[in-house]
Amino acid sequence: MYQVGDYIAYNEEGVCRVEDIGALSIPSADPDKLYYFLRSVTGDGRIYVPTDTPLPMRPVLSREEALALIRRMPGISVEISRFSNKRMLEEYYRELMKPHTPEALVRIIKSAHEKRWKVGGKPKSLNATDEYYRKRAEAMLYPELAMALGIPVDRVEQFICDSLGERATGA
Repeated sequence: MYQVGDYIAYNEEGVCRVEDIGALSIPSADPDKLYYFLRSVTGDGRIYVPTDTPLPMRPVLSREEALALIRRMPGISVEISRFSNKRMLEEYYRELMKPHTPEALVRIIKSAHEKRWKVGGKPKSLNATDEYYRKRAEAMLYPELAMALGIPVDRVEQFICDSLGERATGA
């Protein structure tokens, strides 16, 4: 069980801080059920999550884990989706997103970047679905890396590129 003050990566909300743990004080709530009272570090509002939720929840990466992930990025395999059917493409990305692990998020981001640059080394525009899932994966992963590395979120992509000796894609 997490403690008050812990930072966790929760489902698609991304990085959240556990502000409190307790029962909900609403008439329809089970008074014996415990909830995490979470606050997203990037959004507004509170999130109430049962402590026994089946949704993905894990501690945020440590600095060492974040640096190890960055070192592993070149070796994280990707499969560029060639689906032209929007529904099939969305299903492909939903399946990639399911584990909500940093590696899964990297896979989505890398897939989009490779798809953007695959034709003759010249950038091409991503379709709306590719762009949506890339941004969603970055919105979940980059705040976590920023927290772990102690840098602003808008410096994460450049930090990764500098660490890997690559130039930023400007995505």
